[in-house]
Amino acid sequence: MADRVVPTRQGDVLIRAAREGDVEAYRELRLEALQNHPDAFGSDYATAAANPPEYWTERLKNAGSTAPAMFIARAEGQPVGLCGLARENRPKSRHSAELISLYVRSAWRGLGVGEALVKAALDWGSKHGVRIVKLAVVTQNCFAIRLYERCGFTPYGTEPEVIYLNGRLYDMILMYRRIDASASGAAVPETTGGEAAMLIRRSSDVAPVRYGNGVEKRVLLGPNQGAPHFVMRTIDVPPGQSSPWHKHEWEHEMFVLAGSGVAVREDGETAISVGDAILVPGNEMHSVKNTGTELLRFICMVPLSGEDNP
Repeated sequence: MADRVVPTRQGDVLIRAAREGDVEAYRELRLEALQNHPDAFGSDYATAAANPPEYWTERLKNAGSTAPAMFIARAEGQPVGLCGLARENRPKSRHSAELISLYVRSAWRGLGVGEALVKAALDWGSKHGVRIVKLAVVTQNCFAIRLYERCGFTPYGTEPEVIYLNGRLYDMILMYRRIDASASGAAVPETTGGEAAMLIRRSSDVAPVRYGNGVEKRVLLGPNQGAPHFVMRTIDVPPGQSSPWHKHEWEHEMFVLAGSGVAVREDGETAISVGDAILVPGNEMHSVKNTGTELLRFICMVPLSGEDNP
């Protein structure tokens, strides 16, 4: 892939394929990611750190062939981000690949670096015959899920209890994105030219993503359905349960379709019921709790343009 420069408010970031000369930066970023975020990756720091120098050299020497293709982000001469694409080796599965090892250093998050790394990986896959890219992300990592949705990935299921760390179990949301439209068997509505094809989709046809406490999310409309500006989701919260407690830089809107509960924020909570519209400002910690006896369902509209940490 050609080198790409991404302008940010902190300066330009160079995105390119990792080379053998990047071996120290590759090792440094990977170990930092595993050490700082042990609950986000299936690999563990101790095992990775014990690998000899030859392991890391061989990984980059064979990147894109017998080892995953790797992409690195550099700013001011220093490595700031990493991403990989691991292609299936079996003949019947070489059309498929997995997005792996995405990590951006904290000082460079929220600037589009993560998205640029994902795009580099997808571009490489497209040029090498990959038709579909999949990934797995822990259900609690709302920032990463949001980034992947902006990059066109759609949830298709949940794998339970993938990681066990410090006495806690973590489920993984499974996501995919087709990068060859001809492989999907269906056209995606065109929306960039000012006239969009209308799309009607039944929510019951969308597979839910299940969180560990029984909360379910359905992504009804987004980039894969030709929506360039917003993602529409429904969230189902069982009685006595809550949606994840989190915040992000962008505002979003919610509308209660069924049930009752409370909208929770740091300074208190407010009762909500059918017909209530809720505006959540950016950077406000929030959650929705079902205090009733029936399912609480609400629509959540999220802008695609919002920046966030990966």
